[in-house]
Amino acid sequence: MKVTSRIRAGVTVVSVHGRVFRHRADVFASWVHMEVGDRYTGPVLLDAGKMTYINSAGMVTILRLARRCARHGGRFALCGLAEGIDRAFEVLGFDRIIDTYDSADEGMAALSHEPESHD
Repeated sequence: MKVTSRIRAGVTVVSVHGRVFRHRADVFASWVHMEVGDRYTGPVLLDAGKMTYINSAGMVTILRLARRCARHGGRFALCGLAEGIDRAFEVLGFDRIIDTYDSADEGMAALSHEPESHD
């Protein structure tokens, strides 16, 4: 498993490569936290396009990351979930809690959109 990040159009994009499973879920959480740093107040997009496997412990880790963003006033979304992984997220109801997008471009467009002011 490898976790990298970059900032693109004001969005922290965290990319996950490989397998996320029980024994690696804590490492995964630590890596994401290290990559995001103190940017939980802004938009965070977890790009799972190269994630090949995730178990329930890994999914709970993602849910916790989403909640951490929400607590700090940031927004969190997932993109690129592989077939099968996306189905697991649906079955567990995570898709009703976390915004998911088919591609990084779609996620970027949604997260980088500034809400209009209603002054």
